[in-house]
Amino acid sequence: MDALVEKLKSNQFASELLARCNFPSPGSTINCAVSGGNDSMAMLLLAVLNGCDVTAFHVDHSCAKVQIKKPR
Repeated sequence: MDALVEKLKSNQFASELLARCNFPSPGSTINCAVSGGNDSMAMLLLAVLNGCDVTAFHVDHSCAKVQIKKPR
């Protein structure tokens, strides 16, 4: 993940997104509850990009409807 973080630090879009965030100061310890979806993973990555010491907790909401296709 370090290589990804380093690459994103120089990415203009990532910098613009980070400027809109209200994370604590770099070096702060924060907890992020993530479901694995795009929005929560983006939040997690932005928190790391901000320089926070992040602990991620995976939360399975079990809300998504899953359609199981049976073989014919």
